[in-house]
Amino acid sequence: MPNYLKLSFVWIFILFSFNDSFAQESIDTVFVTAKKVNFEEKERERALKDISEGKVYIIRYGFINIRPGSEKLDNQIDSLAKVYGFKYVLGGCVIPMNEGYYEEVMKYLNKRNGEGWKQKFDEEVAKLRMQFYSELKNK
Repeated sequence: MPNYLKLSFVWIFILFSFNDSFAQESIDTVFVTAKKVNFEEKERERALKDISEGKVYIIRYGFINIRPGSEKLDNQIDSLAKVYGFKYVLGGCVIPMNEGYYEEVMKYLNKRNGEGWKQKFDEEVAKLRMQFYSELKNK
């Protein structure tokens, strides 16, 4: 096996292993079958399966907020997400290939919440963040 393929195997393994809910099936699909896989289609199928099981996830990426009291803010944002019909899942700081998954989830949430729900959600999250940081500043 050429070195670039071995390196690709390691790199893809690392990318997918950051998100346990997607890792094993993706790794099996890529490396056990050794066939060219349409990742986007697989992710769409996974999204539709999750939605049908009532598991609607939006993966957020970035660093974890470690400020004192930030768990209160995280809980408030999680509660707001629940109102809109989804759960945030922390994906770490490496973004895997899951555009198909995200697109299917957004189609579902647009149908459930109506067009423009994401902007309203983001505005409400911004208010929660402003309130949180204002309280931190005043302490």
